[in-house]
Amino acid sequence: MLSISTTALVFAMGASKQVKNTTMSRCFEREREALLAFKDGFQDDYQILSSWGRKEDCCKWSGIKCDNKTGHVTTLDLSYLIMDYRPKGKMSPALLELRHLKHLDLSYTDFGFNPVPKFIGSLQNLKYLGVRSASLSGSLPPQLGNLSKLHRLDFSGNDDLGVENLDWLPHLSSLRYLDLHHVNLSRAIHWVDKIKALPSLSFLRLASCDLSKVNSPIDHAFVNTTSSFSIVTLDLSNNGFDSSIFSWFFNLSSNTLVNLDISFNQIQGPISNDFGSITSLRYLFLQQNQFTGVIPRPFRNLCKLGTLDLSSNKLSGNLTDSLRSLYGCIEVSLESLHLSSNTLTGSLEDVTRFSSLRQLILSNNRLTGVLPKAIGVRLPNLNSLDLSSNSLHGTVSEAHFLNLTKLTFLLLSSSFLSLNLSSHWVPPFQLESIELRSCGLGPHLPKWLQTQTNLRYVDLSNNTISNPIPMWLWDLSPKFMHFDLSSNKIRGLLPILSSKFGEGTEIDLSYNYFVGPLPVLPANVSILNLSNNKLSGTLRSLCSVKNVYNTLDLSHNLFTGEIPDCLRHWKYSINLNFAHNKLTGRISSYVASSSFLKILNLRNNTFSGELPLRLKDCTSLVLLDVGYNNLSGNVPSWIGESLLELSVLTLPSNKLHGSIPLTLCHLQYLRILDLSMNTLNGTIPSCFSNFTAMVQKESAFSEIPMDRSLVEIRGGKTGILDYYLARESIIWKGREAEYGVYSIEVKVIDLSCNNLTGKFPEALTNLVELVALNLSRNIFYGAVPPRIGQLKLLQSLDLSRNRFSGRLPTSLAGLNYLSALDLSYNRFSGRIPLSTQLQSFDSSTYRGNGGLCGPPLTQKCPGDETISNGGNGDNHDHGNKKFEFLKSFFISLATVYGIAACIVCCCCYFRRRRRNFGSDIEMTTA
Repeated sequence: MLSISTTALVFAMGASKQVKNTTMSRCFEREREALLAFKDGFQDDYQILSSWGRKEDCCKWSGIKCDNKTGHVTTLDLSYLIMDYRPKGKMSPALLELRHLKHLDLSYTDFGFNPVPKFIGSLQNLKYLGVRSASLSGSLPPQLGNLSKLHRLDFSGNDDLGVENLDWLPHLSSLRYLDLHHVNLSRAIHWVDKIKALPSLSFLRLASCDLSKVNSPIDHAFVNTTSSFSIVTLDLSNNGFDSSIFSWFFNLSSNTLVNLDISFNQIQGPISNDFGSITSLRYLFLQQNQFTGVIPRPFRNLCKLGTLDLSSNKLSGNLTDSLRSLYGCIEVSLESLHLSSNTLTGSLEDVTRFSSLRQLILSNNRLTGVLPKAIGVRLPNLNSLDLSSNSLHGTVSEAHFLNLTKLTFLLLSSSFLSLNLSSHWVPPFQLESIELRSCGLGPHLPKWLQTQTNLRYVDLSNNTISNPIPMWLWDLSPKFMHFDLSSNKIRGLLPILSSKFGEGTEIDLSYNYFVGPLPVLPANVSILNLSNNKLSGTLRSLCSVKNVYNTLDLSHNLFTGEIPDCLRHWKYSINLNFAHNKLTGRISSYVASSSFLKILNLRNNTFSGELPLRLKDCTSLVLLDVGYNNLSGNVPSWIGESLLELSVLTLPSNKLHGSIPLTLCHLQYLRILDLSMNTLNGTIPSCFSNFTAMVQKESAFSEIPMDRSLVEIRGGKTGILDYYLARESIIWKGREAEYGVYSIEVKVIDLSCNNLTGKFPEALTNLVELVALNLSRNIFYGAVPPRIGQLKLLQSLDLSRNRFSGRLPTSLAGLNYLSALDLSYNRFSGRIPLSTQLQSFDSSTYRGNGGLCGPPLTQKCPGDETISNGGNGDNHDHGNKKFEFLKSFFISLATVYGIAACIVCCCCYFRRRRRNFGSDIEMTTA
């Protein structure tokens, strides 16, 4: 017995040791090798997968989880490992060896716009598949329909991904969560029927999927449906839908839908009463449509509604009328009310009834009256208050904030309110964001700001603040992300900004009176705008900056010297503006170090030499301005070969020579071309008609790169990176003016003050979207073609000081928008065509053309003395010829009659004389 027991004990100990060893090393070799093969397909420069291979047990690798009992790999999740750097690679078929894989998330990986591999449909144990924002393209493979156990499917954020159809979708009978945001579904005919065949689906996000382009009706979709469809969250935003979408969800069960988003569509007309029947709603997003009128009364049935967003619509009428539709149970449930950017009128008295409000956003309306003090008493949960850009009046005192202990966002900009807050006041709140733009705070900064140590976003611009900035403001918060004191009158030196602001901060101190040298700057900034001050010295302090992630604007100061070479480290800059300074030397090739560069403005300095060849690598450039410098050489042909995204090219007032390169004709997105005040020669290329942006309307030519990254949006407002960075000075209506590069109205060609020659180029008459054309002070000759009348949108035309000749084309009379015209000092002749526009200009418009006649000139045309003007243009000429003929005829006829009359008179005279002579003889004889 002892021997048997001892043997059993030894066996048990061995078995225990074997189990222990198995627990210690659970990774199956086949799965380990598969994961290593998957890793080999990636370029992992930042060692995100560095733990893979170092440890024997793959279950301990980053992003890997295994089943506690079997040891098989069940989870491969790289999404939480990827932060700033995205590993590049491809999905390896080795994943098929992970036969027990249930959770696969490869989101934020860069798959180089390769298609989704078909083999992924063979991972039939998958319950979770997430490949968000992973640079995929092509079509989702129908093999995905084999994943019948799938609970969650997420391919959102892949803008180049689409589908041929959704016939495979109903096979995913266990699917609960579907997110195809930004996947193109325009070919998904009968997509609604495919969706409603998913009985377990509770989350559906099909935002920005081009669903309005599907060539199949959807208005019958859920009528009389018998499916157990019980969706909780539905997002159909940004699809271009109109009101026909309503049948989609008004036939859903009113007891299941909690979150509904149909924002950013094209739904017009009054808000439907049927929203009031979806009584389960807690979140309703209707912003960025074209709803009109007021909130309808049935909304009062939505007793669970916590968030209502109707901002950026066309709501009108009195705010009280809309709020009355929310009286009742919703007064207690409503926590967030967004009605900004409408045309609502009236006062704010009734908003205090909604005691649970946390967010009250009413900016950009037409509200009047005073700010009720009851807000500070009856809305104790308020954390966000935005009343900016209204017509409110009165004084804001401490009483308005009495119980607002939770307030973190306060926005009262441009609301005409007067802040009368004691300098000793200690607010009951700690703000994170404060916007008091144009609130008349100056000349001092309010001292109560000194108590706000959690500030991240500060906008105190345009407040007539003139006193020097106290040091406590610079040291107020280490959390600053946006700091705007622009458009004030602040004087003094700038402190060492590197110690005042953290990395990635947006700083705008433009349009003040700061003086002295450029201080040491933060190592990494997102936006730094110090333009329009009186800063001086060199730019060597820029070398303290490791990177500018977005914008650097030092324009309109007094900086001298050269652009430092340390800009070669700036790999992510989008906008660089050094215009209107006193910088010298050659343009450093290091300004072209960023492949992301979109705007380079070096205007009005004294740079010399040629444009650096390295600029050709900045293929994302939208604006290039090096005007008013001392640059020499030819206009580089590589501009038209490499910088194909250019919308604005301005090189005026330099020493450029040679002919205009034909390669410029490749710039189909060009809106503004200014080569004036150089010594260019030759003719204007006939291929200028290839400037597509000047030929077609913006809506017809949708591919023009209207880059929205140039505008920072925060809470529906443009941030400090606004269109002013993309403004161009052009000769407009006889003066230099600034116009935003992205204004679709401004299409300009200025080739003035060169040595260009040849006849008026017919190609220019095809640029029917031109607003301004300046060919003055060249050597052009010949007649102006009648087709110039095709340029119906012209507001400014300058052909002065050339050698144009012949009659002015009558089609000029059809340029009804013309407000600036100069045809002086040419060789035009004949009558000036009659039109409201052409006769409204001063006579100096036509001076120096000795052959011109007619209004507004005092020189009359032949025949004007006897016959009044009628008709215009060539009709005048025809009338003049006819008039000359008739005049000659009548003069000749009058001459004949005159001669005949003379002869008759003479005959009568001599006859009378002879009769009298005979009588005299008779008398004498007698």
